[in-house]
Amino acid sequence: MKYTDEEMLAELKRVAAIVDGPLSRPKYLKCGPRISAAAISVRFGGWLSAVKRAGLDPAYKYGGIWFDCPICGRRFRSGNGKKARRTCSKKCTGRLMSRQRSRGDDASKQAARGRASNVVRKGRCERCGHDGSIHRLECHHRDKNVYNNAHENIEVLCISCHKKTHPRERNRPTTQERLILEVLARPSRLDLWTSPSVIPKLIWKNTKRSAPWASPKCLRMTKRGWLRRTSRGQYKLTDAGRAHLVEIGVVAKEAA
Repeated sequence: MKYTDEEMLAELKRVAAIVDGPLSRPKYLKCGPRISAAAISVRFGGWLSAVKRAGLDPAYKYGGIWFDCPICGRRFRSGNGKKARRTCSKKCTGRLMSRQRSRGDDASKQAARGRASNVVRKGRCERCGHDGSIHRLECHHRDKNVYNNAHENIEVLCISCHKKTHPRERNRPTTQERLILEVLARPSRLDLWTSPSVIPKLIWKNTKRSAPWASPKCLRMTKRGWLRRTSRGQYKLTDAGRAHLVEIGVVAKEAA
């Protein structure tokens, strides 16, 4: 049976009134239409052309979704992932970024730190008097709140004095080292010597993460005394490593 153009467009409008959101080809097929999507595409030279001919908004094109630009209001196509475009052009992107920089607490931390340099004038370090010729000068927030850019809250420090202001625990394991320690701290592994080739498989089994860095990290933790190493290159968790896991809260004291 041959349908006319008006009957095909009427069928598109009927299905579009049933589905939620813009009419896409998968949504059209799920509704059990009277006219096949292939016939409509052949008649109008493509699915998008048929949807536009019916006066409907197309749902996508080449994997894209229609959005409204938050700056100029123009409609544009983009993906829906984390790296998708948020505006229709580079000009609108620049305007959006400048708007976010002036949003106060809603701005990113990096933008908030950048605004701090505009509040004060970097002349010399307020602690050691360094002029910035060797070490660069940075802005330090006295209350540790990067969004509080009041003039009395910002202190100009050289990078050396700034690092002393924010001390870090040098003996704290990295994320990769913690994965190795957690795997070796399991009851099934406490009394066993584990080879470096087995450790990545254990990490993948428990966390679904690849670990090509296992061998150098194990060697580094051996120098710290957290692991013991045999002449064959196998590793075992030491009492010091177990105590350190309890200290940083990775393993409960009863389990250790």
